Amino acid sequence: MKEPMSISDLVGIWGGVVSTILLFFTLIQAWANRSRIEVDYIFTGDALEGNLVKIRNISSDPIIISYWELICKSKDGLRWKQDWTIDSDPSFEDDIKINAHSQYTLIFNEGDHFDWKDKPKKIYLRSCIAGRKKPLLKKVYG
Repeated sequence: MKEPMSISDLVGIWGGVVSTILLFFTLIQAWANRSRIEVDYIFTGDALEGNLVKIRNISSDPIIISYWELICKSKDGLRWKQDWTIDSDPSFEDDIKINAHSQYTLIFNEGDHFDWKDKPKKIYLRSCIAGRKKPLLKKVYG
């Protein structure tokens, strides 16, 4: 015959259920607070006005971008080949800090201005964010 559960067994089960529920809520909160960025663009044909790439931090914590590259790829038959790359100046010692729910604009004018209209292209922003192991690759255009 089976013995009834003791008080210590019930307390143990209760502790296991409560800790599992708290773990679930902690994981949801950690997922919601991860570093997330959104990329938008304003491209012009004028080299003086320049092309703009806006980086928005849509997370609730500030992010620090230590390095970035703008990469353009075009269709070459069945493959995509890399046409050009514009990157952050390696001698630039200050990182880009983007506060929570704000944005930073990269301006590409004069010597950094690029053409984006002539053939099917895809433009990506690769950014190294502090605290992440791998660079983040976001599609800007195409």
